[in-house]
Amino acid sequence: ENNFRVITKVFLSGNDLGLQGARHLALVLDKSISLMLLDVSGCNLGDDGVRVMCKSLQENMKLEYIDFGDNNISDAGVNHVATMLAIKGKMRAANPRMVPASLRRVVLSSNPITHEGFAMFATSVTSSCQSHVEAACCQIKDEGLRMFAVHLPNNKYLKVIDVSSNLLTADGLWVIADALKENESVETIRINDNRIGDSGGRAVAAILKHNHFIKEFNVAANAIGPLGVIPLCKVLAKRMKSIDVWLHGNPYVNDPKAVALVEKVQKRNRIVSIHS
Repeated sequence: ENNFRVITKVFLSGNDLGLQGARHLALVLDKSISLMLLDVSGCNLGDDGVRVMCKSLQENMKLEYIDFGDNNISDAGVNHVATMLAIKGKMRAANPRMVPASLRRVVLSSNPITHEGFAMFATSVTSSCQSHVEAACCQIKDEGLRMFAVHLPNNKYLKVIDVSSNLLTADGLWVIADALKENESVETIRINDNRIGDSGGRAVAAILKHNHFIKEFNVAANAIGPLGVIPLCKVLAKRMKSIDVWLHGNPYVNDPKAVALVEKVQKRNRIVSIHS
């Protein structure tokens, strides 16, 4: 009897693979019929390495998750990712019974991606059935959110949006707020470590007033004072579905009235968890 193990997950994070390593991984992706998760974060792949791997990913129908985080990928590299996902999406749309929805989670965090690269990625999010958009610690700014928001209202697959640490302000968040009013799939939003301020806090309140599908909202460390937290708490006090909200690291804690209101919401609405 022959005993063998099927490898479904490979973790290579932190290894200096470079372009040559990317070529070897591309060969693995060409042949593998079992690999479902591949972590190549921090592997110095660069745009060329991503380009090589994306060619193989176009035809690979098994991989569900790949982490390209911290690989010095610029907008050019993201363009390769977006093109690859768009091709996979077209293949699936042409023959949904024979072509399953694969590679539904591509991590791009900690790369020098600007709003232009993020916009290219956003165009392929819906067609490729992405479940996560993870672009934390990039450089997408408000303009990137504006371009992304266009693809949100009719998206039925997206569950998680992580755009933390991206120099975002309330302007970008208000655009997302309008788009999320019509979205019923997103469950987690992380915009922590930005600079949305009190206006951003009011934008979060507007989102949660209309959207009852979100289960987690992280706005920690965003310079939100009492003028942003108080409207948010008024919405949370009436919420009928459970949610976790992260508020720590915001200056509202210096205002006794705001702190008291947060504590009041916590006591009276048991389905709301505020992490402050």
